[in-house]
Amino acid sequence: MTKYETGEYGWTTDLETVKRQVDWQLKELKTDYIDYGFIHCLDASSDWRDYQENGILAYLQEMKKTGVVRHIGLSSHTPALAAQEAAPVSVWSFTAAARPRESGSRL
Repeated sequence: MTKYETGEYGWTTDLETVKRQVDWQLKELKTDYIDYGFIHCLDASSDWRDYQENGILAYLQEMKKTGVVRHIGLSSHTPALAAQEAAPVSVWSFTAAARPRESGSRL
């Protein structure tokens, strides 16, 4: 989650920080809903447990239930987690590492 006040990129598993950031977004965007509540950098099962145990997933699910968040999304560098953990989310975003081709090599 970006620290919108400073523009610094990062993420957190602290529920109160997430709540403050969602409130900030709603206020600054002058809206009463957000299309996507994204949980970022879910790269290991332990990350998923942290988001659940710290109440972030439940918070987003409640926000979705009330219409403040339209969809819950997750981003990951580990696509295998999608098969395990996809039930409560609408959107997955994956980042793939690419290696540059060697000169003269074919695709």
